[in-house]
Amino acid sequence: MATFPIPTLETASDEVRPLFEAIKKQLGLLPNLYAIIGTSARTLKAYLTFQDALTKGAFSNKEIQGIFLAVSQANDCLYCLSAHTTLAKMNGFSEEDIFALRLASITDKRLGAITKLARSIVLRRGFPEAELVQRFFDAGFDRAALIELIALVADKTFANYVNNVVDTPIDFPVAQKIGEPVSLN
Repeated sequence: MATFPIPTLETASDEVRPLFEAIKKQLGLLPNLYAIIGTSARTLKAYLTFQDALTKGAFSNKEIQGIFLAVSQANDCLYCLSAHTTLAKMNGFSEEDIFALRLASITDKRLGAITKLARSIVLRRGFPEAELVQRFFDAGFDRAALIELIALVADKTFANYVNNVVDTPIDFPVAQKIGEPVSLN
């Protein structure tokens, strides 16, 4: 595929420019993912609204990063793995934790239940093992949280697919691939 043009603040439409400015003000930069989604003003507006609503739900920021790492690993999205590795570190996760979250093998009961179910939803195309759903409920989550988890999986899968289809240039430190030695520095 030919290189997908990345809109900038200067090249964005009048409808998209204020959204880009708000993203840049909030994050300190305009990540390439949001810029590419901004190719469609309607899609960017919907995506930002969807994301904002989900940050105020059943899951903490740390748990959301765990979900996003597990989903991005399952969808093989290096862009999102890189972005969420950076965010996970900012939320206090170690390199070892991040690899465990990516593989849904973290020992923490609550994070384990969340990431195992999120990964299963992706890998089994929406038909996770019943045992993992029960483990999620046993970890203290209710039905509303299950629906929010599915929404977060959909959110990250959308971003993964955008990045994988258009080969979004990574504008974060590139995450290590699984199988490479983990740096403990």
